[in-house]
Amino acid sequence: MTPEEHIAESRDSAQTAERLFEEGRPLQGAEITWCSVKHAINAIGLQRGWLYENYRQKKNVVKRLESEGHDNLLELLADARRLHIDSDHGALSTQEVTERRDSAAVLTERLLAIASPPQ
Repeated sequence: MTPEEHIAESRDSAQTAERLFEEGRPLQGAEITWCSVKHAINAIGLQRGWLYENYRQKKNVVKRLESEGHDNLLELLADARRLHIDSDHGALSTQEVTERRDSAAVLTERLLAIASPPQ
């Protein structure tokens, strides 16, 4: 996939996740929320020639972005990852899902702004 395709997939996944949460399908929404995050990271990794295939590499992309001055991305990534893990186990409370979902949405938006800055 190209960076532009990853950006489009990230946006589509974020919209789909919102719909799933609204339909009362939090486990599916959590899984698709993670897809929106990973596609945004993949776009940046591709654009910059950084490794991004597995979770550790995705985390390193985010660390490198923080070193460039994009604060709090690792904390947001940790919340998004916890939400993703919950999609397999369903262990988070409703409030925790909401908090992590909000963090993942903020992270996705911030990553997409980095991946596709205004022209």
